This record gives sequence, C-alpha cells and structure tokens, in this order.
Amino acid sequence: MAKPLPKPIATPAGPRLHLFPIVLLAESLRLIIIVITLKAHPATWFFAQASELNELAHSLLTGHGLSSPFGGLTGPSAFLAPGYPLFIAAIFRIFQPQSFASAFALMLLQSLFATATIVCMMLLARKLFSNATANLAGIVWAVSPPLLFLPTIYWDTSFSIFILTLFILLYVYCATNPTWRNWLSIAGCALFALYTNPSLATAIAGCFLWTAFVSHRIFPRVRLTSPIAAAVLIALCFSLWPLRNYERLHAFIPLRSNLGYELWQGNRPGSDGFFSPALHPNVNRQEFQRYASLGEVAYMREKSEQAKAAIRSDPSRFATLTSKRIFSFWSGMSQPSVWPMVAYASATTLLGLLGFVLLLHKQKKIAILFAIPLLLLPLPYYLTHPDYRFRCVIDPLLTLVAAYALTRRQCAESPSPTAH
Repeated sequence: MAKPLPKPIATPAGPRLHLFPIVLLAESLRLIIIVITLKAHPATWFFAQASELNELAHSLLTGHGLSSPFGGLTGPSAFLAPGYPLFIAAIFRIFQPQSFASAFALMLLQSLFATATIVCMMLLARKLFSNATANLAGIVWAVSPPLLFLPTIYWDTSFSIFILTLFILLYVYCATNPTWRNWLSIAGCALFALYTNPSLATAIAGCFLWTAFVSHRIFPRVRLTSPIAAAVLIALCFSLWPLRNYERLHAFIPLRSNLGYELWQGNRPGSDGFFSPALHPNVNRQEFQRYASLGEVAYMREKSEQAKAAIRSDPSRFATLTSKRIFSFWSGMSQPSVWPMVAYASATTLLGLLGFVLLLHKQKKIAILFAIPLLLLPLPYYLTHPDYRFRCVIDPLLTLVAAYALTRRQCAESPSPTAH
C-alpha cells in the first residue's frame, strides 16, 4: 500500500498550538484598521473602489438581474460572476445601498474571512508540518501590515483567499479520509468559489485531480465513485451560469466575459503592461459609450481582437511585457509601488521558494498540491495585467511553505507516523 500523507504530532516538549490568541490578535488589529479607515474616509470612498459592484447590486435589487455594470441600462452582463454582487445586494438590502452601515458590515465580514483564513492555515500547517509552523504562519498573517488592510478592499479578495485556503485544507483531509461527506464538502465549496471568483477554476480542478489520485493511491480498494459524483455535481450546478449567459447574451461564456478587455488593458498600444483605471468604462465616457453602443459581447470581442493584433504586430514587446508582469506579480511591484507590500511580497516569495524546494525533498505529494495553485492561478495575470490583490489569493500557501522553511528542524523532530 502507498504511504498516506504525513500527520505530524507535536512532541510534549514542542510548542502548543496558539490558535485562539493569534485569531483574537488578528481580528482585533483588523477592527482597529476598519475604525481608522471609516474615520478617515466617508463610505463613498470605500464603494468608489469598484462601482461596477454597486451597479450590479442595484440592478439585482431593482429586478433587472445581473446587468448594466457601468451604469445606465446596457442589458445583461457576465462581466463579473454573480456571487459577490448577490452578496453586496444582500448587504444593501439590509443596511441601505452604499451607506456607512453597509461599508462597516462589508469590512467586518471581510475581516472575518481573513481570520477564518488564519484558522485554515494553522490547521493545515498543524496537520502537514508542526505546531511551530502553524504558529509562525498564523502570526505572520495576523500582524503583517499589507494584510491588515485587505478588509478595506471593496472586492471579493478576502473571500477568495479564504475559500482557496479552505479548499487546500479540505483536499488534504479528503486525501487521507476520502468519505462521500468530504467529497460533498469539496463540491459545495467549489460551487461557492466558482460562482464568486471563476479565476480559481484551474486551481480547483488541478487540486481536485490531485486529491482523487492520492486518495486512490492510499486507499486502492476505495472506488472512485465519490470524486466522480462530486465532479458531476459541480459541473451540473455550475452549468447554470454558462447556460444563463448563452440565453441572455447569446454567446458561450463559461466563466466571465472580460478576458478580451483585460488582455487589451495589458497589451494595447502604449500600455506599460499594467491596468489603466482611466480606460475603464466605469470612468471613461468614450469607453462606456462604445460599450453601450456595441453591447457587452461585441465590445469585449473588439477589445480581444485589438489586443491580439497588438501582440501579433510586436511579439517581442509582448514577451517583454509578460516578463515584466511575471516579475511584478511575485515581487509585489506595481503602478504605483507600495514599498511595504513589495517588501512583504518579495520576502514571502523568496522564503516560499526555499520552503517549496525543501518540501519537494521531504514531502513530494504535498509539494505538488501546493505547486498546483501557485503555478496555475497567476497564468492569466502574466498575459493580462498583475495586481497585488491577485497575488494575495495564493499568499497563505506561500506563507505556509515559508514558515515551514524557518521551522523545518522542529518539523523533523516531530514524529510522523505513516502506514506501511
């Protein structure tokens, strides 16, 4: 029988898991940041970060469905997946649209997503590595200044970080205990993730296949019925979204409609490889009028063709911009650069790389599991444009392997029973 995943158990002399104090510290610091932010800025500052979320939520509340992301009455949209706009609409229904109470409620809920992420990180580190690794990773995520401000970002970032970390934890538990309940939990989380942030799809699929393969290697007598049933359930339930898009937009849009636009933003003539807010239809009148006159599908198709034409006309420039975006993604440098973010991103990237190399020698299966989202999630941003909040989605995994690199001796001292 193949060896199962290791289950480190802290020795009596080893450190205890300080889960509650670390989570309490993390939430307290985030609440302080939220209070400071709301005192320094009006609620309109928070909601101005992503006006398309406001417009989509308004359309949902007024019975127009998911439509008109940039204002006006421009018709059905697949610019964003429906999950977070529905969440925003629910908050607006309870606390009034774009009010102080709505801003506070959203920031508070996003801070809870952040602390839930820390819980998942520490439980994952305890299961795979040691209590020492769990405590260090938890503390880093609790107090690092760039992470403290995540709840004040008006986007699905905090939820996406949490759901991906929860996924990895569920995958590990399912690999060592492949019950139908665990597979059903994975299917449920996958649907929440896909309906909120479809860019997680490649990581979800890759890790799903890893779990099915590893669990079957550990328990060869266990049939693959459960993972197959879970995959079918995910496919059937998520198919409602592309079917809706085909019916309302008359185009096959499996995830979101915005890929061509994002490709154009990062590769259009004159682009520096980064996103230009001044060219977004929610602020640029000319772009909005073009979007409104063509319709969403034709507008996105036009942007895609323009981007492809620019790439074909100068492949070397595209290669240069892509290299620049790859460096920016992993170093945290953007336009403009915030140096505490750059320092934090660069440190976790370098230490994470060291931890990954060490992990590859000691626990190859776990290294592969971590490598799947680390390799797959950034790929679209290499081709379009990077942003620090995109990198934050995989930051818990980098922090875990970085903490492992710094505490590996204590991990080695903890006995790791395996079945033979």
